[in-house]
Amino acid sequence: MDDIIRLRELLMDLLQIDTADFFFVGGLIRDMLLHRQTTDVDIAFEGDFDKTFHQLSKAYAVTASKVSTMQLTIGRYSIDFAMMRQEIYPNADGFPIVQPASPKVDMQRRDFTVNTGYALICEENIDAVCHYLSEMRPVGLEIAYAHTHFLRDLNNRVLAVLHPMSFEEDPTRLIRVIKYTVANGFKMDRKTRRFFQDSVASGAIKRLPASRLYGALLKVMVLPEWLDAAAFIAEKKVLAPWFNAALPSLDVTCAKDWEKLAPNASFYRFAVLLGDEIACFTAHFGKRVTQYLRISEAFEKLQRTEGSENIYLYKLYCQMQNMPNAVLAALGYLCARQYSAYLPLYQFIIAEGMSITAPLNGNELKQRGIMNIREAKASLMAAQLAKRYRGDGDLTDDEIEIIIAKWR
Repeated sequence: MDDIIRLRELLMDLLQIDTADFFFVGGLIRDMLLHRQTTDVDIAFEGDFDKTFHQLSKAYAVTASKVSTMQLTIGRYSIDFAMMRQEIYPNADGFPIVQPASPKVDMQRRDFTVNTGYALICEENIDAVCHYLSEMRPVGLEIAYAHTHFLRDLNNRVLAVLHPMSFEEDPTRLIRVIKYTVANGFKMDRKTRRFFQDSVASGAIKRLPASRLYGALLKVMVLPEWLDAAAFIAEKKVLAPWFNAALPSLDVTCAKDWEKLAPNASFYRFAVLLGDEIACFTAHFGKRVTQYLRISEAFEKLQRTEGSENIYLYKLYCQMQNMPNAVLAALGYLCARQYSAYLPLYQFIIAEGMSITAPLNGNELKQRGIMNIREAKASLMAAQLAKRYRGDGDLTDDEIEIIIAKWR
């Protein structure tokens, strides 16, 4: 409730800013009319961007972008401000040149008709929005502007672009379609579906830099319905032009099983979606991707190994000691999808090996004069795994002494 009070204070403060007229717009109005929960408050304003930013920044920690938008967070609510504009896409990479415009002109640059509702921010509409966000009960909201088909498409759960070049101008909309489809139950109309397919075939998404593609995908992969989204992406080959290859089909049952190791981990979800192509996103995942790729190479080597499967498995186990659960889960899915013959061994590592502790702790090893404690412990754990894998039980004291002697 405190967040709602603070949000209302911000909205009332907007009425005192004389450099712009503010409107609720887009997703907020769509979700209210669909009786859906939301924490995103989209606001468009007609007026001078720099002066409006200056006024807002006096009282709020607002940040600005190079395309005349501003962001602000109040508790759980994300407030996005966008200057009403006309957009020109000179490079067709999703980054427009913007010019101030009226609400009716601004409406034409939006992605889908269901996001074209505009409601003037006045005290009555502020009360309506805050009442809805706090109690999830619809109340009167006076809409000032909307596309002719706004209510019709909203009631029918239809996605319709406003013009044929919509996906070509901003290829991130190819990803946005997926979010609305799997999370909100929308379906593209016939023309939009054709424009969507044509833009996928033309490779429009390949014009997006990795950072923008990652940002668009992340909004989809954090959804509870992320597996449905991943299946849609694979089936429609949405990302094929970007990677120059179609992504592998998904094993949904397998992915759900391995997700238990890394629930809500974006790295795991991207690994399931992209498979080996996740290497393209190294810059966004850093060390974990490096680990993932290293172990992936180990799996490939294991697949080529003949006659020494057990020995190599123990070495693989040693490498996996400090892997984050998200990486382990991703590797489990990779193993199940590509190296099914070794899946039982990998499952054993997860089920048994990761719970094994070394018979001696680091201090005891140090007292015995062993300086490379990490490597010694890894050897002990690998040996313990080997014993259990063969069904011989735990290491005996004599066997432990033999291993320790190796490191003196």
